[in-house]
Amino acid sequence: MKSLGEFVVLLVGCAIVFPLVFYFLLWRENRPGPTQQQVAKQEQSDFKKNFETASLTPSDLQSKLMFKKMTDVASLLGRPDSTSRGDSVWHYRDRVIHPVTGKPDTLYITFDADQVTSFLQAGVDGTQWALK
Repeated sequence: MKSLGEFVVLLVGCAIVFPLVFYFLLWRENRPGPTQQQVAKQEQSDFKKNFETASLTPSDLQSKLMFKKMTDVASLLGRPDSTSRGDSVWHYRDRVIHPVTGKPDTLYITFDADQVTSFLQAGVDGTQWALK
């Protein structure tokens, strides 16, 4: 080394650079991702948002809702717009994509013994579909 001053500058430079390299290259990439609970909560939020904007298909709903309890459906979709047959059929207006027309349509969810047993949709043009 030429002088003690250059040695001190080199030592201080290494003391600053090595921790930064460690942080940017190693530690940041090894941080844990979101927990399963956080991922599930985000998926539920996305599902509810898509339902409210009529972006879901009957198949999307069937996989999430079939055999769920009324409280689970209310938690996921919110309260229905109306009901019939007591409270055993819930109506959600313009919340699902009709598989024939491709337009938003009313969804009817039927409960039997507090569990979802079927989905029915009757379009304004008379087309119908049902999932059981």
